[in-house]
Amino acid sequence: MKGFCSKSDTFNPLKKGRRNPLSTAPQTTEDLIQQARSQLQQQQLETARASLEASLKLQKTAAAYRGLGNIQFMLRNHRDSIPFFEKALEVDADDHASLAMLAEAYFELGNTEKAVGYSTLAIAAAPQEIRYKERFIHLSRDAAFFQYNHVIENTLLDCLKTPGLDCSGAQGLWYNTFTLNPDFRRLYAVRRVTEKQGGFFGKIKERMASALPAKDDASVRFDPALFDKAADFTPLLKPFFLLGIEKITIYTTAFEEFLTQLRKSLLLQPERFTAQQRSSIAASVAQYCFNTDYILHVTAEETAKVVTLGVTPVDIALRACYAPLQQITDIDTVAKGFTQLAELAGVIETQVTEVRSRENAAKNIPAITPIADAVSMKVREQYEESPYPRWKTIPRNLTLERVADPLRKTGAKILIAGCGTGQEAAQIATVLPEAQILAVDLSLASLSYAQTQTEKLGFKNITFRQADILQLGSLTERFDGIISGGVLHHLHDPLKGWEVLTGLLNPNGLMRIALYSKIARKHLVVAQDIIKQKGFAPTIEGMREFRGQSAALLDKDVLNTISAVSDYYHAAMYRDMLFHVQEHCFDIPGIDAALKKLGLSFLQFILPPSIIAQYIAAYPSDPAATSLGNWHKFEQSHPQLFLGMYQFWCRK
Repeated sequence: MKGFCSKSDTFNPLKKGRRNPLSTAPQTTEDLIQQARSQLQQQQLETARASLEASLKLQKTAAAYRGLGNIQFMLRNHRDSIPFFEKALEVDADDHASLAMLAEAYFELGNTEKAVGYSTLAIAAAPQEIRYKERFIHLSRDAAFFQYNHVIENTLLDCLKTPGLDCSGAQGLWYNTFTLNPDFRRLYAVRRVTEKQGGFFGKIKERMASALPAKDDASVRFDPALFDKAADFTPLLKPFFLLGIEKITIYTTAFEEFLTQLRKSLLLQPERFTAQQRSSIAASVAQYCFNTDYILHVTAEETAKVVTLGVTPVDIALRACYAPLQQITDIDTVAKGFTQLAELAGVIETQVTEVRSRENAAKNIPAITPIADAVSMKVREQYEESPYPRWKTIPRNLTLERVADPLRKTGAKILIAGCGTGQEAAQIATVLPEAQILAVDLSLASLSYAQTQTEKLGFKNITFRQADILQLGSLTERFDGIISGGVLHHLHDPLKGWEVLTGLLNPNGLMRIALYSKIARKHLVVAQDIIKQKGFAPTIEGMREFRGQSAALLDKDVLNTISAVSDYYHAAMYRDMLFHVQEHCFDIPGIDAALKKLGLSFLQFILPPSIIAQYIAAYPSDPAATSLGNWHKFEQSHPQLFLGMYQFWCRK
């Protein structure tokens, strides 16, 4: 659902020597609309407008009104586009494309509630259109409601049931909906509810169960006492809950507490559940625990009980809640008996079948450099034990910054230096499908995940190899683009590694780099220092112990900063954030000095448009936003700006 900026119409069909393909004026509504579509593709907005208006004189159609709305949207006249989409719906109340465009228009205008509302209507009108579901997930990222709405819940459930759809971005709305549903609240939360009504949706408001309410800042907390008194766990059998925890990680400590208590009860208090409840819920909790690398707290009582479990279906599901199934002796033989059981099929596929596939793939990934550096060997060991992230799908609506347009050519050679589990490689392959991509990493565990996952998704233009960045200077191949995200700062000598990569870049080649910010990570450094002082080990037990003691060991601001990021909720990512064997932090003056030393020119930071606009407002003399001196001042005023790393493009 993208608009695009208009350009001057340089095509003149009446120019001498050129045949006018539209010399015979179409007479039917359909011909005029088709003509307008062709004109829009050539960005001939005014001629397209004339064609659509001419078609409306013959017949009022939703397509024509929608086309006029699209023209306004392309011109970024978002408010002016809305009446046209509404007229289209007056002609055809089920015109799903107009519903989807209304969602986009309201989103651009900052009305998230209406954007989400119209997005749900578009999905209801055309449930087969996956792109509407992708956009719903995107549009709803910042949505939060104070009143339960079953339309939102059903739309989320529809997304969760859609194969190949990445629902991770819906975690906020899923959790919000979970805490508002009265059935779940009896097991989970106490919430202050503000009686406040939101807006309606004009003539189609009756198609919503109720008006989507406004945002609310009321806090939600897990109430263990409420859970302990609960006698009915039937709500947890709802697909909304089971599929939700299988496919989405919820980034809040309250939900962690709830799942930790639920898992403990499933193991130690079986009498509280029916057999079906225990089996189904345990299987879904097992998927959640596997996806988060078993970060949830475990008591000694639970540990003692787990070792007594047998190999019945419910015992296998419970085991999978506490440790990966591949650790069980002879699990392959045991698993064969359960692959047809509905509850366990997904667990067996994820924790046994896919793991074995990656182990086999790792045997066939060649190394193109030795790994001899002592620090590189330690880093490799960490990622062999804790590869991340686990990912399944890649959104289809990815975009690449305009500065990277030179890479949009057939046969462009791209190097991804430190590809991890391949998510970034798949993203680059999606936006640069004509490129030839070489992706390297230290860890075979990461590379095998990358290879099996990208093969499953059908990528043909990525080659994975094991290599150490410090040794890549031996390559004779040169690259048009080099991507190295969050890798250089884990080298023994980051600038040496950066120098090696620069040497592999073609003249005028582009490079995208990501580095840790010293300013943004100051709270993390405090936690890292305490971890070292107290001697917490970089093991799952050590990380759980530190998490359990963090409230006592860390200042509130430090703890809040750490627990606010997604890395806190996955053991592999938590290890990377706080327990890494090697880490350097940078500041913008240091980056500036490195760029000059390497002969690289800074092009742009990768940040949301709203942040760029804020920067330009502060420094109007730098409309290109390329002054690193100004950016250093701007970061000091906004210390959390680069918490997700400095990410920037530069050119040789």
